[in-house]
Amino acid sequence: MIDRYKSHDMPLGWLLPNDGYGAGYGQTETLDGNIQNLKDLAGYAHKNGVEIGLWTQSDLHPKAGISALLQRDVVKEVRDAGVRVLKTDIAWVGAGYPFGLNGITDVAHIMTYYGSDARPFIISLDGWAGTQRYAGIWSGDQTGGVWEYIRFHIPTYIGSGLSGNPNICSDMDGIFGGKNPTVNTRDFQWKTFTLCN
Repeated sequence: MIDRYKSHDMPLGWLLPNDGYGAGYGQTETLDGNIQNLKDLAGYAHKNGVEIGLWTQSDLHPKAGISALLQRDVVKEVRDAGVRVLKTDIAWVGAGYPFGLNGITDVAHIMTYYGSDARPFIISLDGWAGTQRYAGIWSGDQTGGVWEYIRFHIPTYIGSGLSGNPNICSDMDGIFGGKNPTVNTRDFQWKTFTLCN
């Protein structure tokens, strides 16, 4: 992915190498082997000016009885592999208010402490009072290519800001559908002036 962007002279700020259901990023039989793979990728990414992040729908700390492919160790991901971005998903924050807030607080402190005072970058699906302290909000999966996609995002962004969560973003032209050049262009244009896009 990094090489594809470079070959087209397109800037790439960050990459989530495990953005897909299951959220695993390893290819070895052990969590430490998977962390090493992540560290190798992060080293290449950093040489090319790209930060590495991880998408999560699982626990952030190792749990007994879970295969290495789906295990997480956020301390090692941050300290050893240089991860500086976390994106949560509905399966992760779906457990509710205290679980979601405690999780992003945990990651923010880990990124600051083990990441040499790095500023945490956390994008969370769903949010409550207090979420804005550590995370921006992503509005979730939508279908692109239709004007309704844009029409519904405008009040979503405004309502989120009025609710105390001013940092909000959404998919560019949806995660599904899309391929309508006019709607795609308009979506890129208005989101140019929003915080995340």
